[in-house]
Amino acid sequence: MNVTARLQSLAAEGDVLLGPQTAVQVRSSFELEELGPTSLRGRAEPIDRYRVLGEVEPGPTAQEGAL
Repeated sequence: MNVTARLQSLAAEGDVLLGPQTAVQVRSSFELEELGPTSLRGRAEPIDRYRVLGEVEPGPTAQEGAL
């Protein structure tokens, strides 16, 4: 079982949990709440986990700002 599946098994209904690698990749698009480390079966070290709170509101693009 991978990290994503293990994190989702810990999530409350309707929540999406992410590991640190995925959080880095999506943090410019989604607002995240850091929940701190948790131990996962099959992993020697605890892993940081993040809850997705929603999409980040897009700001004006450079082209829109020039108008």
